[in-house]
Amino acid sequence: RHERLRAEQNRRQAEDLMGFMLGDLRDKLEPVGRLDVLDEVGAKALEYYAARREEGLGNEENFKLAKAMMQIGEVRLGQGDLESARQAFEEALITSEALVKLAPENPAYLAGLGAVHFWVGSIDFNQGRLDEAETRFRKYLDIGRKLERMEPDNADWNREVGYGYTNLAALFEERGEEENALEFIRDSIDLKREMVAADPGDSELQSSLANSLGWAARMQDRSGRPREALASVLEAEQVLNGIVAADPANTHYQEMLAITLQIIAGHQTNLGRPDEAQRFYEADLAIMTRLTAHDPDNAGWRGGLATTRRSLGIHLLWEDRLQEARPHLTAGLDLILELHSQDPGNTDYQRQLAYSRIALARLYLAEDDPATALAQLDVSLAEIEQRGTDLADFVTRQYLGRTHLWRGCAQEAAGLPDRARASWRQARAILPPLAEETRTPDLLVDWTRLMLLLDERETAEESAATLAGMDFARRDFVDLCRDYELAVE
Repeated sequence: RHERLRAEQNRRQAEDLMGFMLGDLRDKLEPVGRLDVLDEVGAKALEYYAARREEGLGNEENFKLAKAMMQIGEVRLGQGDLESARQAFEEALITSEALVKLAPENPAYLAGLGAVHFWVGSIDFNQGRLDEAETRFRKYLDIGRKLERMEPDNADWNREVGYGYTNLAALFEERGEEENALEFIRDSIDLKREMVAADPGDSELQSSLANSLGWAARMQDRSGRPREALASVLEAEQVLNGIVAADPANTHYQEMLAITLQIIAGHQTNLGRPDEAQRFYEADLAIMTRLTAHDPDNAGWRGGLATTRRSLGIHLLWEDRLQEARPHLTAGLDLILELHSQDPGNTDYQRQLAYSRIALARLYLAEDDPATALAQLDVSLAEIEQRGTDLADFVTRQYLGRTHLWRGCAQEAAGLPDRARASWRQARAILPPLAEETRTPDLLVDWTRLMLLLDERETAEESAATLAGMDFARRDFVDLCRDYELAVE
């Protein structure tokens, strides 16, 4: 009897330790970016439950097992290993679905199942499987709404619903369905404003509001409302500055602030305010440099640093500060090449790679080096075609069309006018539907340029007028209008 009591006491202590490892310890380590420790914690938890399987696991033990598998999946996802993450999440899904079937009214089990749908949907989203991602995100939102009905006073479930709105907004944005995306974002903001008013000291809730404001800004910008977009993102920055000041060690909030600063910089650039733009880009770069030094294995932060450096480099390029632009553009490309080599199936890396090569090619053209520019664009085109171009994918079509456009510019500068015109015609075959579907400034500027190069001046004037009507005053657009004597108000 003594030995049995001692064994039971040891097991309770082990269960308490597992609970700490999967709960309190995670809460302490995750904000400071120690993914390596979380990885080991999840693995130890799996070892413990695997050793206990023969005794038979109860519901609560299976619940902790699912949490351990989810933790491993989240760590793998943070490290950029999507397939390993998917495997862990799908194992967690089997256990979570079985638990909900046994106890359908248990809020914790429902929330766990919702979390698995969220993570699997996120991987589908990152790998370009948008229909599968939508199915997962809608299940996640439905579970959040069910939890909200079960426990209407529980703010956690209100948050889940808000996250669900934001996920679907991101998905519709990826499809190019901007109004649908904006509708979900507005739902998210309305809900989160109510929650912040009820609990103004909740930093996690404030960060979620800031995230939705950032999405709203993106959609407002693409819908041709840049000043509304800037107002939204400046409000997001104000919220984030407050919570970073209150919790300066929280790396997640720092990353969110860095992303927001970059978005603000882009809006300032588009409105013709280069000095303000550079100030925000440099603040963004300082944060992302610090984060990647803190955890060099964090793929998300390295990807963010690549975007920051490329964005600042392009800004400097537009301002004709070519020597300053070069190190940022080359470093951005090197970072994305490294990330892409580690995870070649990641569609975000594929697109960033294309955009980085286009940006670097534009630098070479500005430096009167068309041969090197053409080499970059040839590689970009080969990379896009090698993986098989899905012309139903809005973003892939955009980068393919823009690669052909700038490839033609490089060919013309290299003294190959016939090849240049052929490249422009290829761009002309791809881009028209995109120019009609969106008001994205980057695309419309390149579309205006393409129409001028193909002597379709009337169409170019219409496109330029659309940009001018959006208060768009970015340096490269102003120079284009001046060079081709486009009269825009």
